[in-house]
Amino acid sequence: MKFSNEIIIGADFHLSKEHFKYLKEPFEFFIKEIQRKKPLIVVIDGDYFDDRVNADEDIFHYAIQNLLLISLYAKHIIVIEGTFSHDYNSLDILNTYNDFIPNLYL
Repeated sequence: MKFSNEIIIGADFHLSKEHFKYLKEPFEFFIKEIQRKKPLIVVIDGDYFDDRVNADEDIFHYAIQNLLLISLYAKHIIVIEGTFSHDYNSLDILNTYNDFIPNLYL
């Protein structure tokens, strides 16, 4: 696969069950742009989640599925931890997926 030299940055997604109906369309647009442009780097710059999530929650599965999808179209994915009140400990769960998403950097 050929990657462009672009960097795509998204921030403040605040993924949550409560906000999902408002976030689904813009988040899917973000994913489609990644698929179209095949960037070198995708940065998720904080507050990926709205609140602490557990690995068994549907919104967490949605977030992981999209990171897996992004990993097919971007050479590197960088997820930066957001504020304490939003991403607190939720990104630690993502570390367990490094074997499946080797181009994910937390």
